[in-house]
Amino acid sequence: MFELNNPAVEEKVAKMMRQNHFMHFIGFEVTAVKPGLVEGILPLHSHHRQQNGYAHGGIMTTLCDTVAGFAAFTLLQPNQHVVTAEIKVAYYRPGKADLLYAKGWVDKKGAKLHFCESEVFALNPAGEKIVFAKATASMMVLTDRE
Repeated sequence: MFELNNPAVEEKVAKMMRQNHFMHFIGFEVTAVKPGLVEGILPLHSHHRQQNGYAHGGIMTTLCDTVAGFAAFTLLQPNQHVVTAEIKVAYYRPGKADLLYAKGWVDKKGAKLHFCESEVFALNPAGEKIVFAKATASMMVLTDRE
């Protein structure tokens, strides 16, 4: 497990999510922040769906990217931030659900790159996870210039 480098990271993640206009626009909500891990939910509406009623692939990629990036962000110093250097998303099945869950975590922390994974899923009526998409991502660590 990772140690938290920034004790105010939960507050900082909440502040950055409030400033992330696109995520606010689509209705994404962060539900958990831990060192190297971020989770959230998105209630699906018609504007999140493609022509056959499934969750749009772009929405699932956005969720994978966001939770992976914020998971990497939880491990940074206060004067650092991350941007996505690379992401690869694999779609396991069509996203048929009314509520999407997204979970991102850091697999390997590095000085310049954090290697992350994420997934988007729903829960069936029995509470079992049904995975729609998984991603691997490299998050580039940037340091603010003083």
